[in-house]
Amino acid sequence: MNKVFVINVVFVIVLNTLSINNVNAQEENSDWNTEIGVGAYYYNGNTDKLDVRSELGISHLDSIFEYSSWFKYVYGENNQVANKEEYNAGIKFDYSPRGKISPFVLLSVYKDEFKSIKFRWNGLLGAKWLIAKNSKSSLSLSCAAIAENNYYTEYVTFNDRDSLKKATKYRFSLRPKFKIRIADNLTFNHFTFYQPRFDEFDDYLVESSSSLIMAVSGKINFKLSYELNYDNYAKKERDRKVLDTFSMVSLIYNP
Repeated sequence: MNKVFVINVVFVIVLNTLSINNVNAQEENSDWNTEIGVGAYYYNGNTDKLDVRSELGISHLDSIFEYSSWFKYVYGENNQVANKEEYNAGIKFDYSPRGKISPFVLLSVYKDEFKSIKFRWNGLLGAKWLIAKNSKSSLSLSCAAIAENNYYTEYVTFNDRDSLKKATKYRFSLRPKFKIRIADNLTFNHFTFYQPRFDEFDDYLVESSSSLIMAVSGKINFKLSYELNYDNYAKKERDRKVLDTFSMVSLIYNP
């Protein structure tokens, strides 16, 4: 647990520094937003355990563009032996985010050696279609092309070839997303990504997230979420389970 303590101390210091630097921007322009979250996962799939998660998100929204960036760190151990260490970070730019059609570009990186993924980066280029929006709800659909580079911790099978530690994949991404304000202090959010490979539709990823967010005060929200990750090639390619599910309870702070 000493490693977890040190990492979270460093994380909190970084978060506070970023939050302090962002106060002036928030005062000058209310479209800037910072979110800091600490929560716990119950993870069932490749491993069964309890994980602790820290996350940071910074975003800006106006009529011309939307900028968002995020960093997530998850650490877990069983009987003082680490059994999960996941890093996920990304940056995204949307043009005309309040319009009916909004083009975007996104770059993300991912690492989880317990899933045999030493390093993965994604580049996305696509557009969002705002189908409907009112004061209480919104519905949108995004489509994108993805270039994905995977570096593995072990040799894997790819395109029926063995002994590969690197694989480049090109995918198509389809993502419906909706948001409903149930009450003044209660909001439900959901999105699902479906990402098949262009040249092999049996190799596809599904990422789904549903969350219920309750405002506790002006700056603190309580979040209950359920997430699902499905990798149809995990068993064939890396001898890992195809389905991972997450249940998480967390507190979100908006400084």
